[in-house]
Amino acid sequence: MSDEPEKEQSPAPEAAASSAGEKKDKLGGLDSHPAEAIVERLNNDMRATVQVIPPTGTGNHITVEMLKKSIADKKIVHGIDEEALQKIVLEKQYMKPVTVAVGDEPQNGIDAQLVYHFDKFIHRQDTSIDNFNRVDFKELSKIINTEPDEMLLEKIPPTDGTPGRTITGKVIRQVKGKDLRIRAGKGVRMDEAGLKWYSEIAGQVIYRNDQISVENIIELENINSETGNIRFKGTVVVKGIVEDGFVIDSTADVRIMGSVGASQVKALGEIAIVGGVFGKGHAKVESKEGNIYAKFTQDADLRAAKNIFIEEYSRNSTLRAGKSIHVVNENPNRGRILGGNASATEEIHCNNIGGEMEIPTKIMVGVSKEDLDRIAELEGVVEKRFNTLDQLRKSLFFIQREKGRLGGKLDQDREELYQRLLLTMTKMRLTAMNEAIELTALYESVYINKKSHLHIVNQLFPNVEVNIQLASMNVKKAITYATLTNNDGNIDVLPFMDHEHVLAQTDKR
Repeated sequence: MSDEPEKEQSPAPEAAASSAGEKKDKLGGLDSHPAEAIVERLNNDMRATVQVIPPTGTGNHITVEMLKKSIADKKIVHGIDEEALQKIVLEKQYMKPVTVAVGDEPQNGIDAQLVYHFDKFIHRQDTSIDNFNRVDFKELSKIINTEPDEMLLEKIPPTDGTPGRTITGKVIRQVKGKDLRIRAGKGVRMDEAGLKWYSEIAGQVIYRNDQISVENIIELENINSETGNIRFKGTVVVKGIVEDGFVIDSTADVRIMGSVGASQVKALGEIAIVGGVFGKGHAKVESKEGNIYAKFTQDADLRAAKNIFIEEYSRNSTLRAGKSIHVVNENPNRGRILGGNASATEEIHCNNIGGEMEIPTKIMVGVSKEDLDRIAELEGVVEKRFNTLDQLRKSLFFIQREKGRLGGKLDQDREELYQRLLLTMTKMRLTAMNEAIELTALYESVYINKKSHLHIVNQLFPNVEVNIQLASMNVKKAITYATLTNNDGNIDVLPFMDHEHVLAQTDKR
């Protein structure tokens, strides 16, 4: 055994060369890796990002195909941004997250909506502002009037919306819009599609509890500053009173359980005032086509197309009826017309007219004051019209004679004057004929073949002026229980005849 240290053996030349080459590979970049794409799914699969790890050594840079493979490996199939992938490759966007896929959020449906067409009626009917931009608070009515066949309400139907989709292709359900259920109430019809509602009658539009209706009757406690003036296309019922200075205007009937102050009450149909009228010289009650019923009237103006019925009295009032006036009460001392005037075309039936104080009172039967006023107006107009026509005829005659003397030719001014006069005369002749026809009809209606009566159940007091058609008398002495009528221009006082007896006599004639 030798004491010399053992010499280290040198590696074989091949092994040494291999080791040196390996070292060279590491130093010279021969240990290479291609770029790598790391894909993440985020926000419940509604977004995906990719972060690219750059290549090493001589490794390949990222490609679109590499990106798509990495995305596919993550099962991403929807919302892929091709432009983002191209940009990553072209710009070599390494080591930063880039969004490469986005899902579709669901689009929820829109709820059904209503278009309130009847709101427009408020502005159409608003009379609260005058020409000077002053506000009349009495005209700030809350009533919404409508006419038949007007669109009141329109529904825009709900939408379904669109579903969403995740980046993995999973469908996300949307929330559909909610529908509205609208019921057609009284006086309203719905179209076949169920999207439009129309009024069937005139009246007040009421939309309450998902039901739209049109009511042709409105009930109010009182008419005052809280309600303002009432202009209603239907029947108005007032449970209380109508305060001074207010207006009721109805296209149907009016019923007032309390009293009426210095106000205006107009209706196309019947008017019933249970509590009477305290007019204070400013009240006007008018029924254009019907009757008026009142307990009493004081310092007021009542006009009815047909009849006026008063239970207690009419004091210092004007009563005008197209047919008859009845102021009758079971108590013979009530049912009185005292002061003012009353006119009716057919008859007046009253317990008492005038009083012991002999207050001046005027009664007219057989002709309305309006007809008499119109007759007086037409008589004057027709006379003047025919006088003017006569003057026109004379002027035309002179021009025609001049034209004949000149051989049928006039200068331009004279010819134009002639044509103007001829046109004026033609128009005036037509107008005069129409007015004459109207006047003749009024004469026939008022004076010819018509018998009118004034019935006194109890007393007709002195200082009452009675006019029956063309006859008139001023009562000097009280007349009791009698019927007064016109007989050849004189007023006859006959024994009392009730309405049935008058009809029987008319039938015999």
